[in-house]
Amino acid sequence: MARNPLMTLVYYSIAMVTLPIAAYFLSRPVFETFTQSANIYSAIAAVVVVHIILFGFVYIAYNEDKNLTQTDKTAKSAAKTD
Repeated sequence: MARNPLMTLVYYSIAMVTLPIAAYFLSRPVFETFTQSANIYSAIAAVVVVHIILFGFVYIAYNEDKNLTQTDKTAKSAAKTD
């Protein structure tokens, strides 16, 4: 099942803007109870979230490209047999 590339891009763009900010502000009170450097650890948490989002996008894009290549090969082989 092929995904719409534009919707995938919109989904990951929204996630890239909102999730790191949410991770920063939600983890800051947690880290404040343990250490004085809560801002640093919260920023690290936001960076980790960004990396997770980027990995997810690259993984989806790579598999989508691989699926399209396999679909093209099967279509070409079916055209040759006809």
